[in-house]
Amino acid sequence: MGCTQVVRGAATQYGNIIVDQATGERTIFWDRDARLMVQPKEIKPAAITSARLLHLDGCDVDAALVAARLPTARTFRWWRTLTPFTRTWRSSSPTSTI
Repeated sequence: MGCTQVVRGAATQYGNIIVDQATGERTIFWDRDARLMVQPKEIKPAAITSARLLHLDGCDVDAALVAARLPTARTFRWWRTLTPFTRTWRSSSPTSTI
């Protein structure tokens, strides 16, 4: 829990996913209080470099790029997803370029 933060007064992020049973198409409704955004200066290099996997998503892009560019972040498997409005994809290649 060393990286957990409480943001007083911020609403909890939530999401609802509606799936069309016939096609599998998903529609996602979500909201995230801007005060929950992770800033690049909040990235703790030790937390990233000691990890076995790095998950990057379409939120907090500037902070995610800081994390991905740490020298040792390139040496382990990492997972990334596109924005919540696009299809999810993954990469486990340590040779991917950021």
